[in-house]
Amino acid sequence: GWQGAFALDAEAHGEGPPTFAAMLTQEFQWSRSLTTVALSMTRHLRRMPWSLRLRFLHALLYYPLLTLTTASGLFLAPIAVLTGLQWVDVPYLEFLVRWGAVNIWLLGVGLLLRGGGVRRPNDAPIIAWEDWLYMLTRWPLNLRGVLAAIVQRIRPRPINFRVTPKGSDGFEKLPTSLLYPYFAISLLLSGAALVGEFVLHTRSGGYLLLSLVAANAYTIVGLAVPLLHAREAARNARVGFFQAFGKTVRLPFFVALLVAVPFALAVANYPFEFLRTLFQLDDVLQLRELLPF
Repeated sequence: GWQGAFALDAEAHGEGPPTFAAMLTQEFQWSRSLTTVALSMTRHLRRMPWSLRLRFLHALLYYPLLTLTTASGLFLAPIAVLTGLQWVDVPYLEFLVRWGAVNIWLLGVGLLLRGGGVRRPNDAPIIAWEDWLYMLTRWPLNLRGVLAAIVQRIRPRPINFRVTPKGSDGFEKLPTSLLYPYFAISLLLSGAALVGEFVLHTRSGGYLLLSLVAANAYTIVGLAVPLLHAREAARNARVGFFQAFGKTVRLPFFVALLVAVPFALAVANYPFEFLRTLFQLDDVLQLRELLPF
């Protein structure tokens, strides 16, 4: 029955996408499909008990909520830099501690799920750089899939569903267009920081720093994805890394280097005297009063 959709012992076995491009295709199609189901399932939800309705709504709205929260969290800092809005008014150290506390609880949830044996696979690492890269790269394609499902609901038309390739097939070029969303995000964040530094002479040093941290993340994404793709291509074709690099990712890596220039300029012109005001002794004393030890 409907409860079977949430069976804890359900497992899927098979090969995952062999390349970054195939992974993005898969993410787009999953988000489009799940949002399409969410938009067309209203009549079925009315027949379910409330507990089951809430579980289905949580599952079906996962991608819309993921894209909304990620985009909001990413662009709050540059908006503050450009407009002067102060989203929060707390000492910077206290903000970092509260942010870190939330992440510690999330790690605790992961450990709890591992202890219960319900992770898939259960021995997957709790913290891994692959997860970090995956979370940063997936949401723009998830957003595209959510929007495609909404457009499909308003204006129905035949859907082209592409089966992602499995296994290795030698050299597969990485399309530069796949990296456009990450280049755009990096340029927007770096551009906001540059405008704040050179044009507005912003006093929001904390938000400026957060904008640079986010720009740094997507600059790294733009550089890391071509290098990882070249490594995968070299392994699949059993050739050297530099040979695979030249045949598969030379252009996207060059564009990524160009995108890194505004970020480097923004970092070089960051008013580092703000760091002294962000981490003042008074803030440390206030923070000690908040901690239970």
